[in-house]
Amino acid sequence: STLQSPYYDLGNDVKRIGGDATTINSSTHTAVPGLVSDALSLPGTGDIFVVASINNETQTEGETVAEYKLQYRTSFSGSWTDLGNPVQRTVVNRWDNGIISLTGLLQDQPQGNEYQFQVTHARISGEEVTTENSNLVVIALSHTGGRFPAFYSSLGAGGVTIREDATSAAEVTSTTITSTT
Repeated sequence: STLQSPYYDLGNDVKRIGGDATTINSSTHTAVPGLVSDALSLPGTGDIFVVASINNETQTEGETVAEYKLQYRTSFSGSWTDLGNPVQRTVVNRWDNGIISLTGLLQDQPQGNEYQFQVTHARISGEEVTTENSNLVVIALSHTGGRFPAFYSSLGAGGVTIREDATSAAEVTSTTITSTT
């Protein structure tokens, strides 16, 4: 199809790790190497949408729990702030694979800052966990002609824990979407 005028480029960044696995054996959250975005700036006030898809596995016997978070900062020297809630993933067997999805929406950000995003991981219990085959995608939802309306819903302040052998679906509700333009 042909783009209709006017059309706008949205600032974005994608980071991907494959077989370059990172093993964690610490209960302290650390950045996943390769899942730290480049700087992203907004051409006007707006929101930034962030999503990560993560694969983890354990190579030891017994149950292991890993936790993942999205974080952001507004300068390369600033401190990191959590974006959204953490997600814990339990893997229950040797060579078990887990899939985690994280989403975040950084709302009403001013023009002029540079934003950077990362995925962190930590081992909560059990033996070491490997993070691999993962993606981080960051998209600015403002452009030179305005901004896109956005909304965000959450399961609650505690986040969610996922077990492959016992986790049922959870309903997420949202409020009415209202355009801000």
